[in-house]
Amino acid sequence: MIGAANFMNELTLDEIRQKLVAAYSGNEEEEQYFIDRINDFNMLLRLLVICASHYNYYSDSQEQAAYYISLFSGELIKEVSALLVTYATSYFVESADISFKAKAYLIEAIKKSEDYDDIRQYIDLDNCNDY
Repeated sequence: MIGAANFMNELTLDEIRQKLVAAYSGNEEEEQYFIDRINDFNMLLRLLVICASHYNYYSDSQEQAAYYISLFSGELIKEVSALLVTYATSYFVESADISFKAKAYLIEAIKKSEDYDDIRQYIDLDNCNDY
């Protein structure tokens, strides 16, 4: 039942997006909200959804989501490294591309992953803006 209670207390993606925009603008309370959840895998997943431009969360919230993703531990990043590589190297046809700044943050996150050496054998992340 505790898990259900925690789920009911979680913010919607739109509420998280609003917090990201406020944090991007320098709101310290909202910045602390994300820092306090930097080890929360569920928050990492939510930030990934917001970071994906084809979900119509782009601009300031997308870049801020990518920034916070880059702060997560390499252990958590490893769990989503394939998705991060996709985001950092792909152009989403349905909507605007992920900004270069957001891609840079995602690449920093990927570099923290234990999978990084394997990934860079196949993908040149230093030149991913060419994709």
